[in-house]
Amino acid sequence: MIKKVQKVLNGLKENTNMSFVYQDEILYKLASIPYGKTKRKLFYISSTMIKYLLISYHNNSLIGGYFAIRRTSEKLKQQFWWPDRPLLLPDN
Repeated sequence: MIKKVQKVLNGLKENTNMSFVYQDEILYKLASIPYGKTKRKLFYISSTMIKYLLISYHNNSLIGGYFAIRRTSEKLKQQFWWPDRPLLLPDN
C-alpha cells in the first residue's frame, strides 16, 4: 500500500490537476459535492487500515456504531476514501 500512496504523491508533483492533495503530512482525496462547485477533502486510508476503520465505526456509538449498513456506509463515505471503496461500500 505504501507504494500506492507514494505513486499518488509522485503524481501530485508532476500533475497538479490530480484529485488528491497532500497537506500537513495527510493525503486527501478531493471528492465532488453533489450540486456544488467545491470539493470535499476525504482522508485517504491505506488498505491496511480499512479493517480497523470499519471496526472502530461499528464499535463506537458516538461516531456510527450499530447503525444499519447503509447509514454507516454513508458516514464513512463523507469522511474517508480508499482505492477500492466502491467495492466495499457501493452507492446503492
